[in-house]
Amino acid sequence: MGNFRVSHLLFMALVIMLSACNSPKGEDKLSATNATDSKSITIKAGNTDLTNILKKNEGMNSVGKDDSSLFESIIADEKITIPYVKIGEVVTINFGDIPADNYVLYDYVLNEDGTIKYSSLATETVSIQVSNNVGTFKLNENLSSKFSSNSKDYEPGNLFRGFLLITTSGDKQVEYAFVIKSDISEAE
Repeated sequence: MGNFRVSHLLFMALVIMLSACNSPKGEDKLSATNATDSKSITIKAGNTDLTNILKKNEGMNSVGKDDSSLFESIIADEKITIPYVKIGEVVTINFGDIPADNYVLYDYVLNEDGTIKYSSLATETVSIQVSNNVGTFKLNENLSSKFSSNSKDYEPGNLFRGFLLITTSGDKQVEYAFVIKSDISEAE
């Protein structure tokens, strides 16, 4: 009977130690990483390389269409400078060796902190043409940006736009996000 109590106490001590080491305080629900850490995806808008602002999320923690966590993490990252991309520029996504059965690209208007400015109903789905593992799309105006009553948004280069690329391969989903500054409408 004494060995049982000692074993039980040792087991309880082990459980307490393991639970104390479980996860650091303040750990986010999202495990976003720079996309270039694992695979060779690259994104360019004309001559501007957007790869260094790309964040990815995969696995059990997929954020989904209505979550702005990836955008917020990009904007909060002090090492990242959000680039300006002119309306009409062609954006190229080279998927490298990333296999995917399906691609969906969403275009959001964001607040300056990376949160989604309007409901997901105002989110636009971007038509992306994929050939030989390279996708392209033309950066068009985001019509929901015209909902803004903030005159600052109408100044050149002051519109924050977030793009969420969701790829699926079999039952695996991976999300890639990047943020740009642009204009509400094409310069005349």
